[in-house]
Formats: sequence, C-alpha cells, structure tokens
Amino acid sequence: MRRYILSILITVALSASGIIIIVSKFDPYQTGQLIKFLFFSSLFVLIWGVSSLVLLGLKNDLAGAFRRGLWPAILILIIIWLNRLNLLNILNLLIVLGVVMTIEFFLIKIFRNEEK
Repeated sequence: MRRYILSILITVALSASGIIIIVSKFDPYQTGQLIKFLFFSSLFVLIWGVSSLVLLGLKNDLAGAFRRGLWPAILILIIIWLNRLNLLNILNLLIVLGVVMTIEFFLIKIFRNEEK
C-alpha cells in the first residue's frame, strides 16, 4: 500500500510541476490546443491524486478512495468546460451533480453486491 501512495504522490508532484510550468511560461490566449490539453490533463491528474489521498486519509480503503477521487476531478473539469463555453448555470450544474451521484450510487451498489 505504501508503494501505491508513493506513486500517487509522485504523480501529483509531476502534474503540479507541469501546471506550474505551463502557467508561468505560456499565455493562455495565444497558446495552441496542445498546451491547453496538457494543462487540463495535468489539472485532472492533480485533482484526482489529491482527492484520492484525502479520501484515503479519511477512510483506509485504497481502491474506494481511488475510485471516489476520480469524481471530483471529472466534476471540476466538466464545470470548467461548461464555463468556458458560457453554458454554466445552476441547472446544468445540478444535472452534472445528479449524474455523478447516480453513477457513484450504482457503483456502490454493484461493489457491495460483489462482496456478499
């Protein structure tokens, strides 16, 4: 388990350094699609790793924390994407939250049924 935590920490550090380099070196209004893709993928990995580590600290379940850590990363990037397209409003936010919560609810039910 320590090896998994160490690999998550290394991944978080690499993605944080990638975000810092992109933010400090590139102008967001003049960069191409590749730099934006690298920024958002690094942000996704950073949020996923940090939220997985926080959830792992709250409950000592690595697989569950890793799976549940994925949802904040997906949710935040969808919110950023909707905001960039000027489509973010409270209704869209509630729809995205509802979809994420429904998927997690069904995953919890599936994994609990497999354990029994």
